[in-house]
Amino acid sequence: QGLLLKAGLAIEAQQLDQAIADLRTILRDSPNSPRALLLLAKAHEMAGAVELAQESYQKAYEVGKPNASFAIAYAEFLLQRGQAARAELVASEILQHAPDHVPALKLLAQARINQGNWAGAQAVADGMLKHDDQSQAADQVRGALYAARKDYSESIAAFRRAHDAAPADIQPIVALVRSYMLANKPDEAITFLQSASQASPNNPTTQLLLGELYAAKGNIAQAEKHFQQLLQLQPEQATGYVKLAGLYVRNGNLAEAERTISQGLGKIPGHVELLTVQASLFELGKRYE
Repeated sequence: QGLLLKAGLAIEAQQLDQAIADLRTILRDSPNSPRALLLLAKAHEMAGAVELAQESYQKAYEVGKPNASFAIAYAEFLLQRGQAARAELVASEILQHAPDHVPALKLLAQARINQGNWAGAQAVADGMLKHDDQSQAADQVRGALYAARKDYSESIAAFRRAHDAAPADIQPIVALVRSYMLANKPDEAITFLQSASQASPNNPTTQLLLGELYAAKGNIAQAEKHFQQLLQLQPEQATGYVKLAGLYVRNGNLAEAERTISQGLGKIPGHVELLTVQASLFELGKRYE
């Protein structure tokens, strides 16, 4: 258990070689540990070793039955890699044992959307609407389906209902902003995020999205403000440092970008992404020492 915890912490810090070594040690003694296999899959995925990641996700799913969490992780990976048909089979298998498993229902619908089976996805949403406790998830499915059909006004309406029903849920916020952007309505996306941020000022996702949208509009001051707020909320996550440094580079302030990444490495020593960005900044500044 101690080594498993150590490996999980190493993955969070993006110390992937160490994590993979620790997990292989665990798996030599316990080759069918689904938790170790799942962590190994995530480490391989983060390292860009897609085939090794898929092998470990699949094995975690197989040995972890009937625990749905391992199947969900595998299905999500398959969807991200364009293997929607296989993801649909995995989601369907979960639902054979747990027909009201909402994450599996959402994955089933998304897999069908990705395959162009809109009627099949609509059938999932219609079935969910028959249960009061699944209506918010059903609106998320309908929002994704409308977006796939390029009916952005209906997509926005569905995701807005999903957000209003569960304001703390991150997925509808991200999906709603995406639909606004697909509809070429960035100002409305910003207005929505400002309202969401006022309602939940400690939500890092709204700060990240606001920073990105303001940066896209060229409003550097507002983008910097929101990326700084993101750092205050998540000082030990790399995203804020990377976003803020990129903003400074875009504005021609290389020294401030280097300072930001150094600050991040002070909080998260050895973080792979931060080290990579730092090396790129040194190259931009023609510092090769």
